Amino acid sequence: ITKIALAFSLSSHIRRERITSVLGEDTAIYSVTVDSPNRTFVTNPKIMDDFVSTTREIMESIKLRHGKDMDIHIFPAMPASLAVRFGMDYMPKTDNKLIIYDELTEKGFVYALSIGGNYD
Repeated sequence: ITKIALAFSLSSHIRRERITSVLGEDTAIYSVTVDSPNRTFVTNPKIMDDFVSTTREIMESIKLRHGKDMDIHIFPAMPASLAVRFGMDYMPKTDNKLIIYDELTEKGFVYALSIGGNYD
């Protein structure tokens, strides 16, 4: 495994090929999803709280399995409210560096920004 991806298939499904076309086949892909991905499933605060608990468990699991030095490539298809909550929970001194992608209609997923990591 040379790269780690975390896909948020919440407002729509993200197929594996969409990630491997960017990162390559030697990628460990973790996914957060719901039964029927859609844009309107966040209907109460408990859903947001459950999301934070789930993503915290996944982030810790990735760190334990792959180490703190492996970057996590984030592929989001998610409501903005959950993206904000994910960012609020991020701990730059203890979490892996995040490399976040955005999807463009003509190009697919492209690099958007990085958070955390070594700034030396």
